[in-house]
Amino acid sequence: MTFHLQEECQLLQQDIESYPIANDHDVRSMDQPTGLFIDAIEATAQSSDSITADEVFDVYRSLLKGVEVLQPVTMIKLFDALSSGFLAEVDSTQRTIDAGDAEPASISEHKPPLERYAFLLQWFVLAADKVSQSHGAASPVKPKRGAKGKGAAKKKAAEDSGANWTWETHIPATLALVSKVLRLKTHRIWTTTAEKDAFINCMTRPAYYITESEAYMKREEIRLGVYKVICLAVKHHGHGFGAQISIMQCLQYFEHLSEPMAEALTVLAKEFDHSQLAEEILREIAGKQFSGQDTKGPRSFSRFLVRFAELSPRIFLKQISLLLVHLDSESYPMRMALVEIIGMLIKEIAMSEEGEQESREKKINSLFELLTERFLDLSSYVRAKVINTLGKLCDLPVKFPKQRLLITELVISSLEDKASSVRRYAIALLTKLILTHPYGLMHGGLLRIEEWETRYKAVTEELEKIETKEMEKPAVEKEEDGDEEGDEEDETQEDDDETQDDEAATPRKKKYKKRNPDNSESMDIDEGFDEEMDEDTEDETQGDEDSMDQDPDATPRKTASKSSKDKKSKKKKKSRKSDALDLSALTNEQAALAALEGNHLLHLRLRKRYYAEGLNFIKRIEGGMDILCQLLGSKNKPEVLEAMEFFRVAHEYQFTNAELGIKKMLHLIWSKDNTSTTEDGNELKGIRSRLIECYRSLYFDPLANMDPKQQVNRIAKNLIQLTYDATLAELTSLEELVRTMVQDEQIHIDVINKLWQVYMSDKSLPKEQRRGTILILGMMATAKRGIVSDRVEVLLKVGLGPFGKVGSI
Repeated sequence: MTFHLQEECQLLQQDIESYPIANDHDVRSMDQPTGLFIDAIEATAQSSDSITADEVFDVYRSLLKGVEVLQPVTMIKLFDALSSGFLAEVDSTQRTIDAGDAEPASISEHKPPLERYAFLLQWFVLAADKVSQSHGAASPVKPKRGAKGKGAAKKKAAEDSGANWTWETHIPATLALVSKVLRLKTHRIWTTTAEKDAFINCMTRPAYYITESEAYMKREEIRLGVYKVICLAVKHHGHGFGAQISIMQCLQYFEHLSEPMAEALTVLAKEFDHSQLAEEILREIAGKQFSGQDTKGPRSFSRFLVRFAELSPRIFLKQISLLLVHLDSESYPMRMALVEIIGMLIKEIAMSEEGEQESREKKINSLFELLTERFLDLSSYVRAKVINTLGKLCDLPVKFPKQRLLITELVISSLEDKASSVRRYAIALLTKLILTHPYGLMHGGLLRIEEWETRYKAVTEELEKIETKEMEKPAVEKEEDGDEEGDEEDETQEDDDETQDDEAATPRKKKYKKRNPDNSESMDIDEGFDEEMDEDTEDETQGDEDSMDQDPDATPRKTASKSSKDKKSKKKKKSRKSDALDLSALTNEQAALAALEGNHLLHLRLRKRYYAEGLNFIKRIEGGMDILCQLLGSKNKPEVLEAMEFFRVAHEYQFTNAELGIKKMLHLIWSKDNTSTTEDGNELKGIRSRLIECYRSLYFDPLANMDPKQQVNRIAKNLIQLTYDATLAELTSLEELVRTMVQDEQIHIDVINKLWQVYMSDKSLPKEQRRGTILILGMMATAKRGIVSDRVEVLLKVGLGPFGKVGSI
């Protein structure tokens, strides 16, 4: 009988019950088909290629057709027979291929048994899964741990006998067998593409079928086995197009396969160096259109895109230009996915050092523009996702100073969003922007606006002085250059005059030589004249000219004049050399000073910009606190808790307006303290307990590097200062807070004693301080009367004494 693999697989997919078998054995009517099965097992055990015999092959097909009546022991034997026979045939084929002198005909002889084994294995996977589902064993329940006695021994014996056989335990071995088959060089066995593709599809279909079960895909060994089968088929057997169709169908119909398919493509790209399939799938998804009414499909594809962008951002970055079309999709899950993906790509580019800095900054800026545009999205889910994504970017070591100010402005505007979830995420992002701000490099992380304005004013004044000095400097340099040019002209004129004098003195010199062969006298005169010239060159020159006019025959003077001019010329040459050296040194010194001044000027400008950006950030945060104070009265509990956390952090960073929020949130002490859960499933503390935590963190928790006495003094001072300028409503709420903390023993007895010491102090204290002390003690007494009743005498002595007359204490 001729066996066509593709046709047989199509018949199997249509209807198993009507599948034709030439020598069909009705297994359902047999009591025990063991005898029939044993003969087939022995045949394949003796020779793996005996599966090509119709009688043997039909026995296996008959057993698989009536698999629902088979005992678990028979199922185990059937699986062992198929796997061992298939494995033996694969080894035999591999040995034939590895033989260097193997003929094509001898290799092609292995094609029929391989196709039959592949067909039977596929049928077994379908049948075994069907049996497992009918028995409710798709996801076996793990037994409870107990004492290992007779029950445990019976259970182990049942497992050994196959009574508790489940298909799930055999899936890893099946996938391993398929992976080994796919390592064969199929192009040596199947000469036509259609036959080879039919075999590869038959081998990979069990893997895709296994992925349809969410319970199976939760097991890591099964999941990795599926990945390996798909990767081997795509890498070595041209299964790319088939895998693309199958993966797209999985994403369309099975929502639990979104992340596993992304992981499979990542394994294919990184471990098998094949990214073409992933790029093709991304391009196909970019061309799809998602309806706003469809929820299942877009959610599945969006999860796939997010997971793949997280695992393989570089591959995703190549196709992002095509996928950005989904930012305008009708389906908000796709828009949310693209927003989250843009954040991942920004992180990848910012943390990577590949490429030029300018190019990377350009990409980051363009991606940030796309991200900030989504603040105006119609869906509150998308707007919340934008804020959440920006919060993740704030956790990076890269601070994005150019974008932070814009983000701060947009987030503050989101505080008035109509959706409570958007407002909640906006408050959380503002808190994170403060905690991760980049303005703590020079003066620490505190953001008190008065200090920053002082620093900005100081550096601005210093910069203006230097810039004014720099503007005046070019005019002075121009004047100095003019003087240098004048000096050079004078020296040139003097050289010309000397040349003329030399020419005129030449004949006189000859006469002098005749009359005076001895030059000793002239040497003395020259020396004396030289000394005079050193004193005043210009006067001596004029004197020579006068003497020459009065006495033309005065030869010694003429000779002395010439000699002096020669020496004068030599001195001028030496002077020019020394002047050139001095000028060069001066130029180098000026260049060094100019470089230092330039560096200092640049440093000042950078500091000014640094302070300006810091002030801009502080002012924007300060400006948004009025809205945050209003949100403290929101009916949405998570929103209120985020606002409380914001004011706690802002107070620690010394924002000026944070004190207003701290005082206003004090009234939340009257809220009912009950726990609830957020949309994410996280449990939220009650507002009342959270308020107590915030106040304890700000005013009561001990600080590092302080001894116990200082800690007590600080806590007492904080309590007293809480009463300053407090309204009656604020004092009432403060009383409830203090009462609760004393009742829960959160205030140490040493603090109470310190308050009494302050109250009874003989020193001239400000009346607000003594008054605040007794107010706090009275608040504490509402919880424990003994705090005041034990010191009534002190209370009367101070309150009705001289200090009591000064103020209302």
